[in-house]
Amino acid sequence: IAVGYANSDIYDVAAKYNDTLGDRWKTIFNIGYAVNNGNGGENIGASGSKVFQMQGGLMDVNTGLFGTIAYQKEDADNATSGSGDDTNALYFKLGIKKNWFGFGDSAFYGEYGTYNDQFGLGNADGISGSEIRRFGFSAEQNFNGALLIYGKFENLSLDVDGSAAAKALYDGAKDLNLFTLGFTYFF
Repeated sequence: IAVGYANSDIYDVAAKYNDTLGDRWKTIFNIGYAVNNGNGGENIGASGSKVFQMQGGLMDVNTGLFGTIAYQKEDADNATSGSGDDTNALYFKLGIKKNWFGFGDSAFYGEYGTYNDQFGLGNADGISGSEIRRFGFSAEQNFNGALLIYGKFENLSLDVDGSAAAKALYDGAKDLNLFTLGFTYFF
């Protein structure tokens, strides 16, 4: 459990639980709540914000199959309506992780997320709401904990609510497809 506090304007509390159930299941559960009464959400005209986050995951250590789910809700006080004043996000990941080749874990997974009302700063272009959908597939190879090589394909799709001009401008846009290839070296 962790608690943070700064000058009566900013505080948060979080709890994290990781355990192995029996010799087969790895579990994780995280939950957190943060309040910023000072400048939270200033970019959307807000005087403060409150954020709630939660994540849970489960992995079968025998097969390597795993899944995780995450949720976030943010409320911004006195913000411009439709500008990101009240947002939420939901994210899922399913995959498999094993040491198939003898030199480190390999992981393959798919992911899906939906992000509501997080696009349209300050009601720009007449946007009153939005939904971004994200899906992707990834492959990772870890070399004995020292080097991680990864590749990822991701698709982002945007739908907006609001004026006819906003819908015509943004709903007709092509989806954004991204491919990332990289590595991380751990010292």
